[in-house]
Order: sequence, then structure tokens, then C-alpha cells
Amino acid sequence: GLQRALGCWGWEESLVPDEFVEAMNRHLDFVTVLSPFVQKALIDSGIRVPVFVSGAGADHILHLQERPVKISSKKAFRFVHISSAFPRKGVDVLLRSYSKAFSDADDVVLILKVFPNPHNAVREQLEELRRTTPHCAEIEMIETDLAAEQIKSLLVNSHCLVMPSRGEGFGLPAAEAMLLGIPVIATPIGGLASFCTEATSWPVAYTYSRAKSHFDLPDSLWVEPDEESLATQLRCVWLASTEEQKKKTQFAREKVESLWTWDHVARRVIEASHRVEELPV
Repeated sequence: GLQRALGCWGWEESLVPDEFVEAMNRHLDFVTVLSPFVQKALIDSGIRVPVFVSGAGADHILHLQERPVKISSKKAFRFVHISSAFPRKGVDVLLRSYSKAFSDADDVVLILKVFPNPHNAVREQLEELRRTTPHCAEIEMIETDLAAEQIKSLLVNSHCLVMPSRGEGFGLPAAEAMLLGIPVIATPIGGLASFCTEATSWPVAYTYSRAKSHFDLPDSLWVEPDEESLATQLRCVWLASTEEQKKKTQFAREKVESLWTWDHVARRVIEASHRVEELPV
């Protein structure tokens, strides 16, 4: 090809490692990224080639046929969290906030769809929570692989997606949930800030803190979600009427449909390529 590009690239904290930036500067003509947050992180880290925001698409979820997922819980209201359970996903904060918001007397369950990896400490966190909070509300964890059709079923059969992230390049599960009309609780930072607002979601308050990821960049930042704010939002969604939920979920779906489909992404990448062609040598 006449152009060398890295497409739809994501990053989750405020700085990118020097070796990544140097390789991009040396070998690429341009980069497209998942959100303005990622664009800023690259620019702040010293990238010299053009960086364009392409975003990501979520509309693939609409074309999948649901495949049932076996859930043991019989509770009426289901919160769901889908992630790698890396520290930046905020599962530890979610568990603490959920235990503050509900007890085993409440008709709710939190379903954690995660997978085993060296950064996943959810089992230990759950054991500690159950030891210190004997009347904690029900929590069910799924660690097995699920097909995309099963993920759709998990979302459709839940009542709220929760993403208390410390950092996100985009936040695809939230965009997918919005297209399916599912209420979303999220930290409105990073890529999530592109579509998680007061009008489209139940946002979680946060403060900035030093990133503690496995990249160990000394000056890099992410955020710390506020536990009390998250507990409040969990109860807000649980107690909200169907009409209250619909006001936000309908606007959220329209927002994602207008910006974050794969057709939109393709057009942005093509436009980026054309703009690079027009630049002086």
C-alpha cells in the first residue's frame, strides 16, 4: 500500500509508552483512534504523524441472533458487568458500592462476566467481600468464554449495564447496551465521555489519580470512581420507573446510532486517508 496506517487504536490512560510512540512515528503515515481521549494521549506523548478520531462501531450487536446463557440466580433485577476485570475496569469499586447499595433482602443480582487472566483478582475480591459483608446482595460470576450471540442475550436479559471504569479507550459494552435499550451506569471518562452523559446514562462521579496499570508509567493518569456516587446510581436505576429509564435509553440509542456505527467508522477512516494524501511531503 501507499499509506501505512494503524486503525481504530485504543488506549486507556493519559500517556502512551515512548517505545509505542517512537514506532508509530518511524513506521506509520497516520493513526486513527477510538476517541478524542486517545488522540490527546498520543499527542501529549509526542506523536508527530497525523492522528484522526475514527471511533468504533456498535451496531454489529443488532444483527446477532441471541443464544441463551444459563444464569443460576432467580432475582428479578439484574445488573451486569462485562470486562477483562483488569484493575482499570473498576470491579473492586463496583463490588464495594454494590454491597453498600443492596443487601440479600433486595431482589437484585450482579452478574460479572469476566475471564481468567493475570490481572483478574475478582475471585479474591469476592471472597473478601463475602467474609466481611455476610448479608451482601447476590453476585454471580461467569468466567467461561461466551459467543457474541450469548453476550447479546446476557445484555438483553439484564436491566442495567455497569461500567465504573478508571480508564477506557472507547467502552464498547456501553455503546452496545445503549443500542439495545439497556440503562447504563458508567464513569464518563476517556472514550466513554463520547456518549455517556447525564442525558444518556447514569454517570458516576470521579477524581483523577495516578494510573496503576501494568505499564507502570510514572506520570500517567486515570480516574478513581466515587464509591458513594456509584452506590447512589445503582439504586437510582433500580428504583427508576420505566418511563424515567426510557427517557435516557431512547436518547442514548439515538446518540450511538448517529455516530458510532461501522459505516460511520469506515467513512472517517477513508476521509483520514484522503486528508493524508493532501498533506505536503
